[in-house]
Amino acid sequence: MIRSVQGWAAKDVDECKTGNHTCISDKDCYNTDGSYKCFCPKGHSGNGTKEEPCHPKNIVTNIIIGVGTRVIFLFVGTTTVYLTYQKRKLIKLREKYFTQNGGSILLHQLSTRKNSSRSTQIFTEEQLKKATNNFDESLIIGKGGYDTEVPLLVYEFVNNGTLSDFIHSERKVNNATWKNHLRIATEAAGALSYLHSAASIPIIHRNVKTANILLDETYTAKVSDFGASRLVPLDQNELPTMVQGIIGYLDPEYMKISQLTEESDVYSFGVVLVELLTGKKPFSFDGPEAERNLAMHFLCCLKQDHLFDVLQVGIWNEENKQENMEVSILAAKCLRLNGEERPTMKEVVIELEGIRVLEKHPWINSDQNLDESQYLLHEASSRIYEHGDSSSQ
Repeated sequence: MIRSVQGWAAKDVDECKTGNHTCISDKDCYNTDGSYKCFCPKGHSGNGTKEEPCHPKNIVTNIIIGVGTRVIFLFVGTTTVYLTYQKRKLIKLREKYFTQNGGSILLHQLSTRKNSSRSTQIFTEEQLKKATNNFDESLIIGKGGYDTEVPLLVYEFVNNGTLSDFIHSERKVNNATWKNHLRIATEAAGALSYLHSAASIPIIHRNVKTANILLDETYTAKVSDFGASRLVPLDQNELPTMVQGIIGYLDPEYMKISQLTEESDVYSFGVVLVELLTGKKPFSFDGPEAERNLAMHFLCCLKQDHLFDVLQVGIWNEENKQENMEVSILAAKCLRLNGEERPTMKEVVIELEGIRVLEKHPWINSDQNLDESQYLLHEASSRIYEHGDSSSQ
C-alpha cells in the first residue's frame, strides 16, 4: 500500500510480508504496486482468501474430461479415415463396373465421333445431381428396376409418354390413329431388330412392353428401359435369367426352359401388336376368365374366326381391313408357343414395312390380297395349336 501525504509520498508497503492481507497465508499472497492479490497453490482452485479458501481440484473429473476428449478425437479421426477409405473403394468399384460394362469402349468410340451432332454423352454423378436438384423425388415422372452395378441410362425428355398411355388413354379412334399404330409398331420393331441382329453384340431386351416404348413430340417410337437387358455371348443364343417381364407379356416357353431368348422378345412384341389392334391391356382381372389374358383371348378369337369381334371399335374399316388382318397374322406368328417357329424381329420389320406399303397403295391387287390374307389368317390360327392348347399354358 502506498501512503501519501500532501507534498510527499511514502514507498509501497508489502502487505504480504506484514500480514496485512485477507489471503489464507502469506505464501498465497502476491504483492502488487499499492495492493495485493490472493491465489491458490497448484492443484487447488478458489479465490485464495480466508472467506473463500482454496480446495483441491476434482482429479477424477479432470481425468474423465481428458480421456473423453482423447476418445472423441480418436473416434473422429478413425471415422474420417474409414469414410475416406470407403469413398475411395466406391470410386474404384464404380470404375470397375464402368469398364466392365463397356465404358472404356464407349469413351473410345465417342472420342472418334466428335463431329457428330447427336453424339452420346457421359454424365458424371455431380452433373446428374445438379440436373435433378439432388435427385428430388418430386421431379420423378416414372420408375423402373435397375442394377446398381450397371451405369444408368439418361434419356431425353419424351413429352408424349408411353405407348401404353397412348393406347389406353386415347379417346379418338379413326383411320389416322390406325396409321399411327402401324407406324409406331414398325419403328419399335426396327429398334428391337437392331438389338438382335445389327448391334456388334446381340442384345436381348427381356422386358418388351408398351410401357417401355416412349413417344416423342412427333409420336416417333423409342424403345427404352434396358435395365433387364443382357448382352448375348457370340456362342450362345439364350441366357438363364430370372423373370423380368410382367403378366401378359412373358413368353410361355419360359415355363419350360427357364430362359429368356431373342424369341421371347418376339413373343412380347406380339403382345404389343395385339394391344395396338384391340386397345386392351395384356392382362385384366375384369370380365370372364377366358378373356383375362389378352394374347390367349386374341388367339382363341382367331381360331374361331372372330377376329373383328376382338379388334378395337373404330380401329378398322373397309379401307384398312386387309392391313388389320395382315398385322393380326403377324401377331399370331409372334405368339406361337414354339419359339423356333416364331419369326425373327428382322422378319417382323420386313412384314410390317410391307403392310405399310400396302397401306399407301391399297389399289394394288386389293381383292387378291384380301383373299390371301383371309387364307393366311386361317392358316395362322390353325398352327397356333399344333403344339398344344395355348390356353392351358
